[in-house]
Amino acid sequence: MIEASNPQQDARAYQEVVRGTTPQPRKPIFPRMQAVLDRNGLTELPRYDLTNPVVQELERARQQDMVDEARAGDRQAREDRFVELCPPAFQETDRARLRADLVDKVLSWQMGPTGLVLYGDTGGGKTRTLWLLLRRLVVDEAIHVRVLSAFDFSAEASDAYRNGTEKAFVSTLAGSVGVLVIDDLGKAKITARVAEALFEIVDRRTAAGRPLIVTTNDVGERLKERFEDQNAAEPLLRRLREFCAAINFRR
Repeated sequence: MIEASNPQQDARAYQEVVRGTTPQPRKPIFPRMQAVLDRNGLTELPRYDLTNPVVQELERARQQDMVDEARAGDRQAREDRFVELCPPAFQETDRARLRADLVDKVLSWQMGPTGLVLYGDTGGGKTRTLWLLLRRLVVDEAIHVRVLSAFDFSAEASDAYRNGTEKAFVSTLAGSVGVLVIDDLGKAKITARVAEALFEIVDRRTAAGRPLIVTTNDVGERLKERFEDQNAAEPLLRRLREFCAAINFRR
């Protein structure tokens, strides 16, 4: 026998599902409850009595239906979050136009300490494929994702140094984000201060097992050349090689 956590509240909710004890329109019977009625040859809900095995089954079904309804609402909220996060141009990507082997590699990535570096020339599908992965992470897995273009990262890091908030900036991206994404790393020249902030964030994240996903047109020496202080580039690139799996999008 099930025990109602709040008998009066559960009884009221049970009755409202059926005949409505309020002036509001009659609520539809939830799917699991309807299945219980059908299985027992009933056309309407019996009186709420938890000594009745059918009512026990109906109450379990109602509670599970409520959980499902809440989850559906949560998923819609995550869908809305993804739409806010993803640029419109990447929201309706046609997978058939992307290389299936590369899409499969990227989508096989699972949340864990090893991140990703997607590299290759512009137009190779890096960013579109990335957003397919991010949709799964945000909508299906409810993972907190922060996406910054290289330009936005540089601008925010520079502003933080000017405003004296660099510690908060680094701490937030290092510790308060499930997956940090930096798109088009190296597209703009990386100043010494931006490189310092980026290294600190990457260093803290990798030490804590928090993944980083990077897209870039360049790797190796070509990427190193994008750093104002090339001596600062090597430790950062070493961290990326050590803690990220690289996927080549070059055609």
